[in-house]
Amino acid sequence: MNREEKLTQELLIVIDKNNASALYSISSSVKGFNTYLMSEKTLTIQRGKIKHKGHEFEYSAKLGKVKKKDQKFFYLVLTAPYSDLEKFRKMLRELKRVIK
Repeated sequence: MNREEKLTQELLIVIDKNNASALYSISSSVKGFNTYLMSEKTLTIQRGKIKHKGHEFEYSAKLGKVKKKDQKFFYLVLTAPYSDLEKFRKMLRELKRVIK
């Protein structure tokens, strides 16, 4: 059986308490951050998957804190088969638009 090659995109999102206090408060957990991302109606996150306009991709998120600063970060890993590259790119664009 041939396994299809996959593409992985890693994102590091740093949230500064002084520059984005509302987002900093909302994002006290991965669940809270995911809820924020899903404020964009085209994105749904459940059980290790992110869905965008009917297309599903692998998704994981980890929360961390930046030492000695009022900052936290989310490390996201998103994976898709190469055959879904264009759909994956569109989802990533939407995700990045929400984060900005």
